[in-house]
Parts: sequence; C-alpha cells; structure tokens
Amino acid sequence: MNLRFWIYFGFCALSFGFYREGGLKKFSVVMICSVFFASLASWNTAAAIDVAEPFYKTGYTCFDDNGKARWTATMEIINPSGSKKEHTLIEKGEGRYYGFKDDVSWVATLECEKKEGTLRPLNMERDVFDSGGQKIRRDTQKYDFNKNEVVCVREDLVKNKKTKKTFSFERDVVTRIMLGLYVQQLLEKGKTEQEVSIISDEPALYSFSIKMLGEEKIYLNGITKMAYKLCYDPDIGVLNMFKSLLPKAYTWHSTVPRFEWLKYTGKESSLASPTVEVLTLDK
Repeated sequence: MNLRFWIYFGFCALSFGFYREGGLKKFSVVMICSVFFASLASWNTAAAIDVAEPFYKTGYTCFDDNGKARWTATMEIINPSGSKKEHTLIEKGEGRYYGFKDDVSWVATLECEKKEGTLRPLNMERDVFDSGGQKIRRDTQKYDFNKNEVVCVREDLVKNKKTKKTFSFERDVVTRIMLGLYVQQLLEKGKTEQEVSIISDEPALYSFSIKMLGEEKIYLNGITKMAYKLCYDPDIGVLNMFKSLLPKAYTWHSTVPRFEWLKYTGKESSLASPTVEVLTLDK
C-alpha cells in the first residue's frame, strides 16, 4: 500500500495538501470546489468547435480578493441527438489561472448521459493554449461503467511528455465541467446531501460530500436573489479528525427551478492558490 499525505499546521500553514492511498487520491475541499469553476476553456479561434446551436449557455467570471478579474469562461450545453438523455458540454474561457506562469486559454468538451436519473460522464477532451494561441497541453478522460473505471491521459506538448492514469470509482463520478449541472439535478430531485467522486485536472480521483446548508439572500449582478447554499465536504480518510482546519468553500444555486449555479467562494485550485469569488454573468 502506498500512503502519502502532506499536512500543514500552525498559523502560517495552509492546512492540508492531499491524501493518497493506493490508486485513490483524496484532497482538500478547496481543490474539489475549484474543479467546479476552474473552467479554463479557451475561446481560441484556432481551436473553435463546430457545434449545433446550444439550448443553454451561461458565463462566469473569477475575481481575486481585491475584486480584480482573473479569468472568464462560457459554458454551452448541447443536446446533439435530440434526446434528453445525452448532452455535450463545451466550456471556453481565458485569463490568468493558478499553476500557469502566463495567461492561458482552453477548450474543453464533455460528452455525458443521464442514466437512471443520474448524470454521468462518458468522454472528455481538453486543449490548453498559451497566450500566443499555441497548444501546450491536451487532456482526455474515457469512462467505462462496466468496469467502473476511467482512463486519463495527459500530454504535455511543451515537455513532450505523456502520462496515463486509471482510477476506479464506487459512487457517482463527476468531472469539473459537469458538476454544476449535476448539483442542479440533485436539487431537482429534492436531495440535500450526496457522496460523489470527482476526476480533477491533475488528474486525480477525490471523494467528498455535497451538503445543503440552507437558504439565504445574495446580491448578484444588481439583483437580490434567494439561493441555496451548499458546502463541499472532503472525505480525507484517516485525516477526517482535522477537518476543522481545512479552508471552507461554498456554492450557491438558485432556489427557483432549474436551480442554476450562481456563485462560488473559496480557493481557486490548490491550497497555495489565491482565494477567489466566481460569479455567474446571468441576470
């Protein structure tokens, strides 16, 4: 068994890094929730995707703790076959994101399906570009629900390096691109808590619980709205006793069907990344 974890204590500490046991990697809530919004999909004309007219489109902007915009993104949800059971999610965006030295942009495309009332991923492709439009990375994920496995491949085109990882999952599995839509469907079914696994950008497999905290008013884009507030609570295994030391991250969804995502506050990605606020651009 390969057990590896980092713990950061004290006032100067940033809390925890990650916990890994065997092929399962579990990590703090801030990284998990960043997956929800870190949609660094590029609007790069060289990588534009020819798709049908979206039946739903939204956008959002990430701000630092001084209110300065870091990156923006758009999301299109397309029903390519005319069936409500199949969806293609396309995420495009650009800006400054933690982990990259300069501004980046990317395009991410996820094919997913609704099976037995649950949204689940099938295939994901993501291309990342530098500020000059040169492709610097390509990520793919392929899901096999007969084996409950996902194969993740990352190609670093700058270092000419390719890595492949396979993860097994036992609960609902989601990706960062579909997490907002997944939570919407939980709310539509009246669920207030759900345990899930998420495949992140690294790639890695994380486990956490989505928990409803209640309703509250938020002021967004000049409008006061009632919203459901949710917390993403990590399952960090033997380190669960230290959960009180973990930074908190929260999301807000509309209380009105279709329960769209509205807002996020927390770390942008890793524990060393800045604290951000991500807001929908929808009225």
